[in-house]
Amino acid sequence: MIKYLTQRVLLAIFTIFAIAIIVFFLVAYFAENPFVKEWENSGFKAEQAESVFQRSKDTYLIKPDTEFSRFEPLAWIDKKESVFVRFGYWVKSVFDSNQPFGFVFNQNILSNADVKTIPAYFFRFLPYSLIITLPSFLISASLGIFLGIIAGYKRGKFFDWIVNLLSQFFVALPIFVTASVVILVLLSVFGTPPLFLLPRDIEINGLSNTIASWASPIFVVVIGSLAGYITFVRNQVVTVLTSNYVLIAKSKGLNQRQIFFKYVLRNISIPLAATLIPSYIGLLSGGVVIETYWRVPGVSNVIVNAFPNGEINIIMFSTVFFTTLSVFTTIIVDISFVFLDPRIRYYSSSTSLLFLFKQYLVRNKEKKLAQAKN
Repeated sequence: MIKYLTQRVLLAIFTIFAIAIIVFFLVAYFAENPFVKEWENSGFKAEQAESVFQRSKDTYLIKPDTEFSRFEPLAWIDKKESVFVRFGYWVKSVFDSNQPFGFVFNQNILSNADVKTIPAYFFRFLPYSLIITLPSFLISASLGIFLGIIAGYKRGKFFDWIVNLLSQFFVALPIFVTASVVILVLLSVFGTPPLFLLPRDIEINGLSNTIASWASPIFVVVIGSLAGYITFVRNQVVTVLTSNYVLIAKSKGLNQRQIFFKYVLRNISIPLAATLIPSYIGLLSGGVVIETYWRVPGVSNVIVNAFPNGEINIIMFSTVFFTTLSVFTTIIVDISFVFLDPRIRYYSSSTSLLFLFKQYLVRNKEKKLAQAKN
């Protein structure tokens, strides 16, 4: 187990580093210089030229040996620093105790949020995303598992047909369409605008109004994710119920309750564990539509707003955070398999891909020699 965990952790670190490299290179290559963009929006005022140049130089956007000329104030713009060098500076900034994960180009971003670092800025908005995604996940997962199990047991019957029909309908329906319909109903029937009320303003807006403002985005997320859970669980239950060991259990006289807890629940729990937590991380990081429509100040909006403004360090922190969360959650889920099913064990002797590949080459060589002799 220790060797297995060591291998998985090392692989996780490599995965995080590889994804960080890919994302950084793509963003750094295609993103514009935010200082030049700001300067352009102000009309390329001559008195700002040297200031923009110095800020670009201090943030490693242009080469350090670049000189500024008052006669050619735009000549330095195309002398960009190498992406490889910028990545090296970024890796160094990750471990900076004063400014971890680097700086922001627009200091107003941190000052408006009353924070001093990028991690603090990110976690400042994370609770608002959790308010929407966590209840949505708990409701959709619980209801999806329940309906999926019933649909699996009633395979081919009317209930199964209705559940499958609704599941396919909501799978095919884009979430922005569902959100638009819900907003239309809120406006036309209840006269309520799509607005997320902040928890800190409960005394002003009232507890009931605040919770009511969260209900509609939660409902949209539940509708969007429920169908996936139902379909997945239903298919798993059908697979188990049609397996040979369940048929043998029935022939031995076991009742439906015993078969469910001894065979069905145990066998669907492993693929469920591998699906539930990663699906929640997907909800947490991918709620752009919901946060935009309901003006939720969550992390999805933080990421979306960072791209057009060229805030590469905010993008990189978000990428590293969600990637780390995903890969280490996968490791925890894999370890939980041992407790869900004691029959599962992790063997480490002679199981590496490199060893298996070498053995394959040896066998292939011996086979060719034997054929040559014959």
